[in-house]
Amino acid sequence: MRYRSETIRSGGALGWLVQRFTGGLLVALVLTHFFIVHFGSGGDLSYETVARRLSSPIWTTLERILLATALWHGGYGFWLVVQDYVKSFSLRMILLLALWTVGLGAFVLGWLALISLGRGQI
Repeated sequence: MRYRSETIRSGGALGWLVQRFTGGLLVALVLTHFFIVHFGSGGDLSYETVARRLSSPIWTTLERILLATALWHGGYGFWLVVQDYVKSFSLRMILLLALWTVGLGAFVLGWLALISLGRGQI
């Protein structure tokens, strides 16, 4: 087995740093989300409470960052597993296309849901 070192030019170090950064950001965002939603609202998770909270630009921005960060972190982690275990180039490309399709679809649906909930349209 031949060892291939990854350099900054190949994206290995940058990918590693981005994955660590998004992981730390996810911990902070999820804890913030959890404590504000479950303890800050007095346990009221009704539609009206969520819609009221999401009508605030600050809260909506935090939720959008959480959505983007979670999808990026999970997608990149999945891609690293694919790179480690899938040897066939064509299967890798099929999985990469599927990953981007699912990831972008989930991002668009999540973004639209946040917009609609913030306006009280759902």
